[in-house]
Amino acid sequence: MNTPKKYGYARVSTTEQNLDYQIERLEAFGIDELVTDKKTGINAKREGLQSILTRLTEGDIIVILRIDRIARNVRDLLNIIETIEAKGAGLIIVDMGGNTVDTKTAMGKFMVTMLGAVAEFEYGVNRSKQLEGIDLAKREGKYTGSVKRYHDKHEGMNHAIEMYVKGETVAKICKVTKIGRSSLYRRIAELGISREESRQA
Repeated sequence: MNTPKKYGYARVSTTEQNLDYQIERLEAFGIDELVTDKKTGINAKREGLQSILTRLTEGDIIVILRIDRIARNVRDLLNIIETIEAKGAGLIIVDMGGNTVDTKTAMGKFMVTMLGAVAEFEYGVNRSKQLEGIDLAKREGKYTGSVKRYHDKHEGMNHAIEMYVKGETVAKICKVTKIGRSSLYRRIAELGISREESRQA
């Protein structure tokens, strides 16, 4: 039987390019192996994280400094935690509002449940607004059916999202990429990005 392993995971952001602080905190907490990702941007594949998730076995632990180092938004975090738990492993967040959270403890599970509730609530609110907008458009004779969707490999939209994350104005982004303002905002909402998040990510 393999001995459970603690994987420390650190990732740079558009504003925090130096990993030294994260690594120092993770090593002080106690880890067996450090894995890092140094690519930034919404489409970065986080190959380091994926390598950990692939290797996880029962009893293993992933240790991160903060939530924003492993996930881009609440739904992304819940998907990652689901993958971790499916392998019988756990996640420890060293600094979550000044507290250390272990998702395998009762309190940790409670916090994950609350995050899930928030995600479902946000989805419900957004869906209700969407349906209300469609209903209003239909009554006013302005509804034209489904709108154009941009897939993950659409170069123009991907470039637009990268510019948005870097803080470029929407007007400039639309001019450079030829992406419509409404399409850009729609894609931003689908990906769960906000200006505040993009500065922290």
